[in-house]
Amino acid sequence: MSTAYILIFKTNINNPEDRRKVAQVLDLEPTIGKWTIDLEDVDRVLRVVAIAPVTDRIIALVNACAYDCVELED
Repeated sequence: MSTAYILIFKTNINNPEDRRKVAQVLDLEPTIGKWTIDLEDVDRVLRVVAIAPVTDRIIALVNACAYDCVELED
């Protein structure tokens, strides 16, 4: 069984249209198994389940879509 990494980010992804734009890149990232965005949360939390600790890669992908993305610390 491989290790799963749970990565949590604060974003400014505000609505379903924003989510669709980000989905176009996150869905193509091979290290991501699953991801969700909580549009109801004040921090617009992006939760990623990945097969590697790819925090910088996720931030770069979201930033490339013109959205803010920073890792939320425990």
